[in-house]
Amino acid sequence: MNTFKVIGVRALKGCNKHIIKNLEPNTFYAFYNNYKIEGENVIKYEQQVPSNLYAQNISLHAIVGMNGSGKSTIIELIIRIINNLSFYILGKQSKIFSTESLIPVKRLKAELYYEKNHIIYKIVINNDSFSWTDENGNIMGNNSEDLQSLFYTIVINYSHYAYNSLEYKSEIIGRYKKHFWIDALFHKNDGYITPIVLNPFREKGNIDINIETELAKQRSIAFFSYFKLYHSISFHPDYDIKSFVISLDKDGVSQKLKNAMKVYYPYLAAIKNISKENMSRLIQKAWENKILSFNINNNEYVEYCYQYLIYKTMSILVKYSFFLSYFKECSKEENPFEKVVDVLIHDKSHITLKIHQIIYYLEEPYYHKGRYYWKSLEPFLKKETRFINTDRRDNVFITSSNFQN
Repeated sequence: MNTFKVIGVRALKGCNKHIIKNLEPNTFYAFYNNYKIEGENVIKYEQQVPSNLYAQNISLHAIVGMNGSGKSTIIELIIRIINNLSFYILGKQSKIFSTESLIPVKRLKAELYYEKNHIIYKIVINNDSFSWTDENGNIMGNNSEDLQSLFYTIVINYSHYAYNSLEYKSEIIGRYKKHFWIDALFHKNDGYITPIVLNPFREKGNIDINIETELAKQRSIAFFSYFKLYHSISFHPDYDIKSFVISLDKDGVSQKLKNAMKVYYPYLAAIKNISKENMSRLIQKAWENKILSFNINNNEYVEYCYQYLIYKTMSILVKYSFFLSYFKECSKEENPFEKVVDVLIHDKSHITLKIHQIIYYLEEPYYHKGRYYWKSLEPFLKKETRFINTDRRDNVFITSSNFQN
């Protein structure tokens, strides 16, 4: 049976006082009562709680204590350890799929223990170095692939006062002035190469509740659709899908393209010296060559789809060096965007999610009596309400849905 547990954490002597706060240096804070530290080794005793108490392959534990006792400090210590481990292993690679490069935490000295498939692992961060070993003495962390074997951590904290980057100034290393390590760990950071993500996204401590609302709607639609379409069951016993509402903000799409030409064009033009008009034309041509076979003759919104694809292509190239490398490689070709578009189409990360939404929108619908229909949705949409509305809302694609009780 697969097993996984975060066993405990220990801040070491010399760790930044801003980090450990009221935690005792060299004290092991265990998350289970059947693990203890003796010297440099973890001793495991017989487990008192059945391994399948909650469900197969699920382990739950909680940190409890009075206000100010150090619960949040322990969690943030784990976050810092994973951040620095990822930085030291990935190095410059951390920028390849990321809009924010990883930044190490200053004066971090700590240990993290975890168990995976009955083997205990130990991660030690000692200022600007690290070690990562298992109980058998095997050394981990020689390459980025090892990070994929590490557990993935999703931290969700909606407290108004949590994870404000402005409060981490004392942890900035000199050469990273004006950059905060925590900014690189928020959602959409790097295609999930770094094994941790913080939710919700914050800018200088502020959460955009309107963005969070839209994301919640999209996730709800995804869950309801997935369970109904692929498992023939309802995600919620009392609710079913009545209809989807797909919207198009024409002005918003046009504004995105205008901003792309203002912000992204100079950067790309320095690599391939072409006019704004030619850049738009070449990007659209590259996409047309890929989606030429799609049934788009009756779709009145194709123009805006291409505008969005042009904007999104330019945005991704400037923000993500991995994709930019293909543009540079083909910069002397007649259309340097052909290869880029091919890579974008085959990419399945969050980076190209909206591109695939555009492609799906162009590829699937058929037009009948003033409405657009998607064949793949018909099995679970009620016949009388299976149409897709196209009224004006805030975002380009699915923004809301109505559920029938």
